[in-house]
Amino acid sequence: MLGLTSPALAAPIAPLAEQTPKNFEAAVDAAKSAMMSQPAAALDEANRARALAEEFEGDERAMKIATARWLEGEALVRLNHPEQAEPVLREALEAAERIDPESKLHADLLKSGSSIAGLNGDVATAMRMLQEAHAIYLKLEDGRSRSIVLQNIGSIYASANDHQQALRYYRLAQDAFSQDPMLTLAANNNRGTSYKEMGNHAEAESAYRSALQAAMAMESPLLEARILTNIASAQYMQGRLDEANESLRLGFERAEGPAADWRPFLWGVSAQVAQAQGAPERARSLFEKTFAGQDLANTTVLFRDFHETAHSVYADLGEHETALAHLAAQKRLDDEASEAAASTNFALMNAKFDATNRELRIAQSEQDLTSFKQMAAAGAIALTFVILAILFALFSAKQSRRKVDAANALLTHAARYDALTGLVNRSYSRELLREAMDEYTTSKSPYGLLLIDLDRFKHVNDTHGHAGGDELLERVAERLNKIAGSDGVAARLGGDEFAIVIKNGASIEQLQAMGVEITRALSEPFEVIGSSVLIGGSVGFAIGPEDGTSVDELVRHADLALYQAKDQGRGRAIGFEGWMADAAGETGQLEQDLRKAIAEGDLTLAFQPIVSAETGKIASREALLRWHHHTRGAVDPSLLVQVAENAGLIEPIGDWVMREACRVAATWPAHEKVAINVSVAQLTRKNFTQSVVSALAWSKLEPSRLEIELTESIFLREDLDSKAILRGLRDLGVSLSLDDFGTGYSSLSYLQRDLFSKLKIDRSFVSRAVEGDENSIAIVKAMLGLADTFNMETVAEGVETDQHATMMTELGCTYLQGYHFGHPVEVSLKDALHEMGQIDRLEANAA
Repeated sequence: MLGLTSPALAAPIAPLAEQTPKNFEAAVDAAKSAMMSQPAAALDEANRARALAEEFEGDERAMKIATARWLEGEALVRLNHPEQAEPVLREALEAAERIDPESKLHADLLKSGSSIAGLNGDVATAMRMLQEAHAIYLKLEDGRSRSIVLQNIGSIYASANDHQQALRYYRLAQDAFSQDPMLTLAANNNRGTSYKEMGNHAEAESAYRSALQAAMAMESPLLEARILTNIASAQYMQGRLDEANESLRLGFERAEGPAADWRPFLWGVSAQVAQAQGAPERARSLFEKTFAGQDLANTTVLFRDFHETAHSVYADLGEHETALAHLAAQKRLDDEASEAAASTNFALMNAKFDATNRELRIAQSEQDLTSFKQMAAAGAIALTFVILAILFALFSAKQSRRKVDAANALLTHAARYDALTGLVNRSYSRELLREAMDEYTTSKSPYGLLLIDLDRFKHVNDTHGHAGGDELLERVAERLNKIAGSDGVAARLGGDEFAIVIKNGASIEQLQAMGVEITRALSEPFEVIGSSVLIGGSVGFAIGPEDGTSVDELVRHADLALYQAKDQGRGRAIGFEGWMADAAGETGQLEQDLRKAIAEGDLTLAFQPIVSAETGKIASREALLRWHHHTRGAVDPSLLVQVAENAGLIEPIGDWVMREACRVAATWPAHEKVAINVSVAQLTRKNFTQSVVSALAWSKLEPSRLEIELTESIFLREDLDSKAILRGLRDLGVSLSLDDFGTGYSSLSYLQRDLFSKLKIDRSFVSRAVEGDENSIAIVKAMLGLADTFNMETVAEGVETDQHATMMTELGCTYLQGYHFGHPVEVSLKDALHEMGQIDRLEANAA
């Protein structure tokens, strides 16, 4: 999402005066007036103010220079040059701290500086600066700045992917100071961003249109261009490509003169639309403009979605080196975003803001009124900005120094403890491990770490809601605390991940025994909202210094052990062993080889026919991903998917499979469908539905000819609103098939939702049924009965002989798939046409 800088100007935006300001204050006022709508003009006025400040002497001169530099830095940020703004703001802050500490300018510079620190990943510095700034605002009773802080809090939640909370704070921000049209505009734009990240593109477009109305009333071409870009992006995500192009046309009309710096982002969305319309050459030309002058190794999150589409464009055009560069950039930005979202700094902020939000609302009205009167009288204008939901804010509603100190103490506690469970949080658990490692140098007392992952937590959340999920986490924390006892410290790392730190006296036997006790305790029933629920848990542990002499090494090794515990069936406690690191290293080599295979186009697709049981004719073909490794030979498909998911490559590979399979299928007879397997990781990505739309538009394949196959594990995903995503696919006209039914979750509730049109019976049931196993025959009949009840077609997998085919047909299966009808055939487009009889038919038609 293309972010919009949140306004911090109390005065309305107006065109610059015709006459050049003749004194310092006039230049400052002109810069402030132009800041949001004409940042280039504001930069000119800030530089003019800097020159006029030289007329003064001593401290007055220094403070006026600091004011001018502050405005210069703010203008540079709005012109997307934060790297140039950083030294400018730092110089001004040093002057304000030295000459006029705890002044309004001092606080504004702290707030501006914290934003730069946040963008640079220095969260500790950002937090310190915001804490100091907020204490000053409290003294000054600056209520409007609190409204801006609320915008920033919303952005924190958005950065942590908690968009429901983000929307809540954006609404609070509007309520806090509704008199400012700038803040209203920013709140609507930010609301649109959160809706879009949630996949609610219609609501996003509506919010952006509200923001556009405000921008048009302010006569700001730059703001209009930015918001029109966001509107076009939302329309593109909905598959309304012609409307998106019209919004982009309007955006280009406004991106003239000072607003021309926004054109790269308009070109970027234009390229996405062109690719979706099946015009990769045009898309490439537009991307060349988008990334002109950009170092792909250092692009900002503004370009993330563009990298994703650019990878597809250049891969389609055979320019694999450039495609790989964009893939690497996308992966880098995704990794940075994941680290930010998982950061304990966000957990600290969430805990702090939740604890103080009630105080904030109580103090809100009176401070707003007082501050608004003061600002109206003095003409004071506050500046702040929200850059792409990566900003940080601190709130305290206490006004006295004593209460500020108390709030700081609360913040210190929130920095170390999880707000929901009261356990130590991730950050403090790492601090405890560091302390244990430092103490080992003198005590020689071993230390240990157990990592715990809950099983079936999603089912509790689905059944009992988030309140039930929260209550379960609290009950889990109580049991872990009891097990940890005096020997260890229990921690909640985030979500349903927990840990126990043993600071000294750890032994393998102790860790193993504690791990077994944890798995047993978690397998016992929990009382949640008056109901008894069953979950479970897996444990991986490591001991130091044998398994790690640094926090990262010990955590990594415990995590490898946890992976093994889950891979071996869950509900286990497993300690780290050296071979696990070797296996991980082997996986790392496979990841590198896979990246090279993607860049060089070494992945292929194979298509296996699925025939009608009644007629024996081909009804569809399943697309299967294949990778022939240069030394290993054919890589097992399940291993390929696992490596791709671990390396963060499943999205680009999935996009390629979707587009290539649709392209090949478009050459088949009109009655034949193509079935494509989709993993949990693919389905849960924010742009998955749009990638399907793009593939269909590019290949010109009718949506009704695309079938997406999903396994039952999709319903165990923790962060997936599966019903909404699947319903959206169905609304596109795409059919859904439930693969390997009966081998996993087997939730009948999903059959009742009328989402799936086809049910695939796993080959294991088919083979055993043919062998005469009565239980398997009964299971197959039961599955067929369910399918009939829910008006679903069925596919019997693993049909390898005529006997298999006869029995499954007699039992009532709709379709049959297996070696009896054909092995998967790897094809290029030409091979596909020949293998599937198209060339012969085309030649016959030509004759």
